[in-house]
Amino acid sequence: MTIAEAFARPRARGSWLDASTLAGKATLAAVTAGMAALVWAVSRISVYHAWLAGLDAVVFLAVLGTGKRSELPPDPVAGRAALLEEVARRMASQLAGKAGKDAEGVRVVPRVRIPHGSPDADELRLLVVPRAPLPGFGGIEIGAAVVPGSGTPVLLPEVLLRVREGSECEQALARICRHARSGRGRKPGERVLAFSPRLPTARMTAAIAVALAVRTGSASKAPQAGVQPPAASSEKPRERGPRQAA
Repeated sequence: MTIAEAFARPRARGSWLDASTLAGKATLAAVTAGMAALVWAVSRISVYHAWLAGLDAVVFLAVLGTGKRSELPPDPVAGRAALLEEVARRMASQLAGKAGKDAEGVRVVPRVRIPHGSPDADELRLLVVPRAPLPGFGGIEIGAAVVPGSGTPVLLPEVLLRVREGSECEQALARICRHARSGRGRKPGERVLAFSPRLPTARMTAAIAVALAVRTGSASKAPQAGVQPPAASSEKPRERGPRQAA
């Protein structure tokens, strides 16, 4: 799946009764203008009945202002696309500002999961792969969990690091592992480290993913360019004979 396909968000249709959409706003404006004209016309005859007509207009606010699409659980793929697209954009910006081979060649690939027997995907994630990962590296995945919020569901981003237990990659991240939640992975001997940003923002999520991608790269472990180990001397040591008496 390409980045354009993963981050494409379908346009909502048939939402003229939803005040949070463009069609719903147009419907609300038309209803408000019509009720205002009705109240003005009735007030020419009876002010009392004009007040009643104005109060009866509240029913239209209940129809257009409740049951909105934003209050429904987000789509498993399209609902996460906006957040993950922002994370990918900020990762590209942060990696461009970092120097060193570890920051070069880091790939960010969108991945969807399609359950067996289902035509639709049920999850969208970003897969981050360094250019030359350390032995034991399994992958860096960025996803988002949906939790109930005040009036609307909230997306909480999370960064997952998959490593093989006892590998060089796990040992290199021993200090960072203390700040993550550890669990078992999909494969035998795999360990999953879950990192959650302090605030559920794309900037903090991207910073965590970039830090993990740089630390799991093996470019910093390679010998520096231009520095060669000292060559062994080919001159054989002279054999020293027995000391002559003075």
